[in-house]
Amino acid sequence: MDYSTKLVTFSKKSVNEMAKKTGGRTSVPQIFVDEKYFGGLLELKDYYKEK
Repeated sequence: MDYSTKLVTFSKKSVNEMAKKTGGRTSVPQIFVDEKYFGGLLELKDYYKEK
């Protein structure tokens, strides 16, 4: 699986950008698949439990 990472700072601009893309969530990690928001760590764990 190819992936990329993005360094997130806690500047107001970065936090606002993250919140806009994730529906208000600002915790990390936040995961996107094909440019679509997937979720965070809990959603990733649930995904692999269901497989």
